[in-house]
Amino acid sequence: MWIMKYKFKIPIGDWSGDGHGKHEDYLVESSLPVEEVRELYFQACEKIGFSLDGSHKQTEFTPCAEYQESNFNEDTIQKLLEFGVEISDEDQDGWIEDYIETEQFCDLVLKFIKTQDKDLILERVPEEDFPMLQFYGFDKKQRHIGYFGYGIFYV
Repeated sequence: MWIMKYKFKIPIGDWSGDGHGKHEDYLVESSLPVEEVRELYFQACEKIGFSLDGSHKQTEFTPCAEYQESNFNEDTIQKLLEFGVEISDEDQDGWIEDYIETEQFCDLVLKFIKTQDKDLILERVPEEDFPMLQFYGFDKKQRHIGYFGYGIFYV
């Protein structure tokens, strides 16, 4: 049995806020530190000839890199399959004809990275698995932690 030593997040969407500003964060547990996982991602991009992100080695195969582009072309899926990324027939059809969900895209990124290290363990974990510092109610000593920075966000 191994212990997950490393945790990081993968935002899907406009995490920098310089465009539409919408994104979903996914928490990942890993058997390697994030710096090594990044290197594996770059290796995969170099080998396949394109990236899954919109900033590194973007080509006509880079999926969902432009605003309101939420599906894949058949050639991109074919290249990913040939590269060793497992994509179900149902997902292939859905991603070409309709769109890909953010959690599916995150899982695709994880599978893409794992092509470079078969022993690497990367698991998307629900946010609920990580305790939050703030909490509802009161502890045994009648203490409470509410919210930080509430006034930062305004309309």
